[in-house]
Amino acid sequence: MATIFFVSAPIYPFIREEEESDISTAIAIGGTTLVVDNTQGFSANDYIILGTIGTEAAEIVQVSSVDSDIQLTIGATKFAHAVNDKVRKTPFDKIKFYQSATADGSYTVDGSSEDMQVDNVDEMTGHSTTLASGRDKYWKVTYLNSTTSNETDLEDSEAVLGATVLYCNPQDVTSFLDVNETQLDQSAISLAIEHVTTEIEDMTNRVFYKKTVTLEYQDGKSNWDDEYFLKQTPVVSITSIETTSITEGSASPTFNTLTDVTDYERQLDIGMIAIVNSGKLPAEGRNRFRATYITGSVTVPRAIRDVAIFMVIRDLAKSEAYSELIKSSENIKEKIADINEDFIMKKLKKYIVYPMGNT
Repeated sequence: MATIFFVSAPIYPFIREEEESDISTAIAIGGTTLVVDNTQGFSANDYIILGTIGTEAAEIVQVSSVDSDIQLTIGATKFAHAVNDKVRKTPFDKIKFYQSATADGSYTVDGSSEDMQVDNVDEMTGHSTTLASGRDKYWKVTYLNSTTSNETDLEDSEAVLGATVLYCNPQDVTSFLDVNETQLDQSAISLAIEHVTTEIEDMTNRVFYKKTVTLEYQDGKSNWDDEYFLKQTPVVSITSIETTSITEGSASPTFNTLTDVTDYERQLDIGMIAIVNSGKLPAEGRNRFRATYITGSVTVPRAIRDVAIFMVIRDLAKSEAYSELIKSSENIKEKIADINEDFIMKKLKKYIVYPMGNT
């Protein structure tokens, strides 16, 4: 079974600097006539974002023609959009993911380009790869206009090690503190981020990126107990549930794949699998049930990124090297005044997973 590894990238970072307008006449699902306050700055073949970035109905469509000062003909919409919804030009509609064995090595594109996911609340676009060594690769991204083939320079992208799924980056920290990058030791910040990422996972009992759990075995229980709880939650999707009716001690038990709904029901948030077909219950004994599934999050939630930034600043404030900088800046002191352990736990509370036990 191929390992699936997920990486993600932010939507085009300068997108909010592009031309924008407001919808002045509501448009229904499948609509192709878009009436806006002003079409200045928009041209045929441009890509535009309808709706507020990060909301469920946000989508990218292409302009077919500029019909007047207030009207555009566009590709059919997937969602309805109301009066005053935003219309924003985007120079790119796709993201390409490249991988390399080394940070400064030769990069090759991995799979097909991904549609830029403007409807993602965390403003990230995900990409999956079946590269068995995906976590050991370095990754870069470019932004692509699929009509003009205009693509950003790969050299402008920062190399990210696949295994290093961190919940914020040094630029997030310096930007929050509103200081120049030269004022802070970037390597020290990077180390603090690695520590904080692990700390957040330990505190919440979960990860905030997608990962595949392959063939997680559990012991078969007596027939009166048909519920099995997967060990890593929340579960994003189930790849396979398998059981064997062969009793413990057999050399090579044959596992049967169960069918969703027909053979089992699931509650993904707590990782519960309830076997409803009594003929597919596993035999009692060691390793009679096994599952392959995807756990975690599609992307790192914005709230987790914010908490990671706070925790990094908390750790930096404890160090002698940065305590003086923080004390000398009223702006910084004001920004971190409320950051304490209670504040951090309050932010993390809704993400904490309390694993369900198998009896």
